[in-house]
Amino acid sequence: MKEKGVVFRSTATMGNDPICVECKDADKASFKCALCKEMKPSSKEEESFGDPAEYLCKDCYATVPAKVWDDKAEKLRHDHQYDWE
Repeated sequence: MKEKGVVFRSTATMGNDPICVECKDADKASFKCALCKEMKPSSKEEESFGDPAEYLCKDCYATVPAKVWDDKAEKLRHDHQYDWE
């Protein structure tokens, strides 16, 4: 499919524009973590929610208490529960 020019979009963005899966995998994109509010490279994505996506980063996953993580993840699930309907 690559030979035919088909590009698969990822859920990551660069600015406000979606980028391709290859660019995301090459760590050329960044996102803002919904928990720590810091910009992180796409390789630091731990979990995403909704469309347009909101993200939680691996750094927060490793450092914040489980209760804080679970509460934020549940809030994001609730906020985005109807995004694909």
